[in-house]
Amino acid sequence: MSVEAQPSPPVEPTPDPAAAAEPQIPWLSFPPFPEPPPGVSVIPFTEFKPSGLYMRMEDEDSPEVDPLGIPTVTLGVKHSLTEEEQARKKKKKKTVYRAGGVIKRVLWFEEWEDGENLRRSVVNPLASRVDRLHQACQDFKNPANRTWPSPTSGVPQLWDAFRLYIGIIAKIYPAMSKKKQAQLAEDEMDEDDEGEDDEVKGGAKSHQVEMVDNPDEVRERNIQQRLKEAEERRKNFDEAAKQRYERRGELKEERMAYFFDDPELAMKEFFSAHYRDKGLIWDKPRCRDGPILVEYFLKYLLRSNALPEYEKGLRRAVEVVKLAQKELPLTFVVGETLPDPFSLGCEKLFGGMTGGMFTWGEDETAEDKDTKKDKPDEEEAKRSQQELADFVASNAKASVQIIDPNDPSFGLGQKLQQEAVADNVDINGVETAPTSGWGIPSSGWGGGWNDAPTGNSGPPPGDWGSAGGWGAPEPDDNNAAKGWFPERQSSLIDLLGPTVFPFTHTTGIIERSTRRILKVVRPPPPHPIAKKKSKGKSTAELVEEELENRLGYIVLGPWKKIGNDVRSDVTAPSILPDSRGPTTHDESVASTEASSTHIHNPEKDEIIILIDPKTVETVQPAIGLGLLATWVQIVRTDADATEEKAGTKAKGKKKGGPGVNGEPTKWWYMEQLMASIPSYHTDRHYENQAVYE
Repeated sequence: MSVEAQPSPPVEPTPDPAAAAEPQIPWLSFPPFPEPPPGVSVIPFTEFKPSGLYMRMEDEDSPEVDPLGIPTVTLGVKHSLTEEEQARKKKKKKTVYRAGGVIKRVLWFEEWEDGENLRRSVVNPLASRVDRLHQACQDFKNPANRTWPSPTSGVPQLWDAFRLYIGIIAKIYPAMSKKKQAQLAEDEMDEDDEGEDDEVKGGAKSHQVEMVDNPDEVRERNIQQRLKEAEERRKNFDEAAKQRYERRGELKEERMAYFFDDPELAMKEFFSAHYRDKGLIWDKPRCRDGPILVEYFLKYLLRSNALPEYEKGLRRAVEVVKLAQKELPLTFVVGETLPDPFSLGCEKLFGGMTGGMFTWGEDETAEDKDTKKDKPDEEEAKRSQQELADFVASNAKASVQIIDPNDPSFGLGQKLQQEAVADNVDINGVETAPTSGWGIPSSGWGGGWNDAPTGNSGPPPGDWGSAGGWGAPEPDDNNAAKGWFPERQSSLIDLLGPTVFPFTHTTGIIERSTRRILKVVRPPPPHPIAKKKSKGKSTAELVEEELENRLGYIVLGPWKKIGNDVRSDVTAPSILPDSRGPTTHDESVASTEASSTHIHNPEKDEIIILIDPKTVETVQPAIGLGLLATWVQIVRTDADATEEKAGTKAKGKKKGGPGVNGEPTKWWYMEQLMASIPSYHTDRHYENQAVYE
């Protein structure tokens, strides 16, 4: 009988005492989920939104924050990439081609824009504000951080001018020219040649040996002699130069303190009064590049957190610099556009009203002042009378009627006006004289307002221009070379067509001041003029209605001058001698436009100048800019009054345009624009002009 083997029982492992000592980790399984600790809320997965480490804000200069709004920490050490990593990281810009397949050249500020947000300066936060500003300037100028344009571009010179202004440097030392370098090298060579010649010529003398007992005594005597000469040179040092050097250091500290105290005001002054005094405002490239360069630097300071205590002021200064980028180039546009064709035509029609205002010295004679006015002197009057007498003698046998416009008994102005407002209406709805063609009256002084008088024609009443009519250039050999810019000529006949404006209106108040552009209004859309509306209106009212329908206008407000800088472009209002009309500078005098006895107050009243419709689009972006010019009021001519009754002819002085002024209108025109300044214009802060020298 066989016996089957029984399986042995499993052997239990011997428990390890060390393993038994370790805590047992519980085995968790979900669900059920455990309750969260008190005060902690768990976001469901469906509501969870992933977030990165850094999110770029709209404002590049604002502190870096993550998507949750938590500010990030700036690393104290800047890790530089290798050349291979930098080449791989650098992005390639798309090549832009101009017309004709020419590659567009990248400007310096467009090149800086690439990677500018990554450029920062690591400054010691415990250092003084002066040291931090100096360190930031050095890092900004470092060629390793950015590629600077060549000196011929003018950008390095602008950087030096800005550093001088804010007190980083005390003086700009001009670079030595190549001619000066060659001259110094030639002088050194000449000195070497002279030394060799002396040795050759005085060979016997130069080789003489001085026999002394003690060589150390001779050496000591030479040393004492050199020390004595050096002491004499120190005593003869220019004390004035030393004082200038010390003063330059003091001014450098004052300029930097001024920049720290109010960066916004400092930038306003730099891009207005300082830019003008240094001649930078007359150069278009510098007006474009200067604000861009300073904006890059100010944003560099903000990104680097170099001056955290002045962050608010620096941000306001950035806004001023951005405004300068827009308005500085606009000053050129406005200067080339104004006065517009209408103002030029009015100046040609009524004559210049600013003559004799600007003098270059007190030694000017009365004869020089008279020649500046648009009024003939005594010699010219005698010559004109002689020419008139010769003309009468040569045409004695012909049936020619000579008309003297200064003869009050003849009444030329009234007769011409009566003929002009006869029962004839042109296409513009304004009554004009019967004509035999465009602008050629058949009343006897033919040739037209825009043509030279011929035959038995006489000049229009008053001095309305030369023999060529309105806007025609006077016979002057130097006419093309007057002033800094070519003289622009304009004719009202080209702008308004046939009109009786010269007979119905003349000049009134003449003001010289700086005014700010408040509004630029386009002319209304063209529409036919209803004849019913024209009934009962005077000729002057119809002319004014026609001007309003055809032309745009600019509303100008007064610009109050602050301070007493004699070189400021903001000048206090002044009424010129040829002005006609009541004016006052007393602010307590009430003035309303509805009143017929309106007293013009240049300190607070606005004026409206008419401009050509084509000029409106050009001047529209220039709202806020200031204009220094002569403003001439347009008033209606009083046909019933004469110069004798007005008492102006007896004084022997020129008084405005032809005729006697009557009721004023709301329209003005411009004459002799002398300066166009940005809206943020600020005069010199320091009374001592040597601060920025």
